Amino acid sequence: MTRFLNANQIRIFGYPEFAMTLREQVREAGASLAAEAGVVIKRAAKGHIRKEAIVTKILE
Repeated sequence: MTRFLNANQIRIFGYPEFAMTLREQVREAGASLAAEAGVVIKRAAKGHIRKEAIVTKILE
């Protein structure tokens, strides 16, 4: 990773900003694909909630 950052002239402390841009691009692309497929994206932000349980309820 350090080699990649150095090759692209990204300082190690500048990585969060660099990653945020990519994260937003990935989110937008995912949302676009989901919308085209008619799928709703739900966020499970709480650590104590099992994602498998959410998927099981949705599939039922």
